[in-house]
Amino acid sequence: MVVDDSPTLRALHRSVLENAGYLVVEAEDGGEALVALQQEPADVVITDIQMPGMDGLTLIRRLREAAEWRRLPIIVVSQYGRKEDLQKAAAHGADRHVVKSSFDPQQFLEMVKGLVE
Repeated sequence: MVVDDSPTLRALHRSVLENAGYLVVEAEDGGEALVALQQEPADVVITDIQMPGMDGLTLIRRLREAAEWRRLPIIVVSQYGRKEDLQKAAAHGADRHVVKSSFDPQQFLEMVKGLVE
């Protein structure tokens, strides 16, 4: 599942994942992601942090609070790469962090594979 308010970034992540054979569900914010997860399980959640509606940190916290999603791998894709931002995402329960400005499709795909396989 790809959760981002940017249609361009959702399309980029979807393209990388679909080209590798993954089925991708998209959501524009955390609230939409929670509804979608109730209807269709996911193997990994890839989420932005800053989004209107429910932000990524709230989404991560809600996923970690729910027994059925507690172990669901979560990758944060954020424009922020400061140590404090990485620690904040990890403290909320994110498994990995990718900085948008240094996004590398192959590294991203390897990260996803490492979490779901």
